[in-house]
Formats: sequence, structure tokens, C-alpha cells
Amino acid sequence: MPQYDYKCQECQQAFSIFCGMNDNRDNIKCEHCNSSDVYRIYNGIITKTKGVMADSSSHSATSSACGSCSGGSCSGCH
Repeated sequence: MPQYDYKCQECQQAFSIFCGMNDNRDNIKCEHCNSSDVYRIYNGIITKTKGVMADSSSHSATSSACGSCSGGSCSGCH
């Protein structure tokens, strides 16, 4: 289930919710102060296609990522 990150305009606290990609996220409220004045924080997206890992936040790709990291740059990958 995807994780979506939000930040509250009222109390400035960040929080995450888990919900399906097709679930309605129109009525999200801050888990700290219950305000509905929140906005979504967009993070980089990591995709894998035919053995190549691509991280959209850094626009890089590597084909040597292991299962314990997402970018192929940890010491366990090499």
C-alpha cells in the first residue's frame, strides 16, 4: 500500500498516510491538530523496469541495485 506524505499549514507538522492508489484522499486531516488545511509533499519515485532501477528525484539509473537498498549505492550491493 502506498505511503503519502503531507504537511499541515496550521501546525507545520509533517505526517504520512497509507492508502490505496485509487482511494479518495480529498478529506485528509492533520493527525496532530485535526486541521484539514494540509498539502501533499511529493517525494521522488523509484521504478524498476527490466532490471534497471531509476530514481526520478535524481534522474539517475543503475542496474546493480540489491534488495536491501533502493538506489544501488549501499555497500551490500557491490
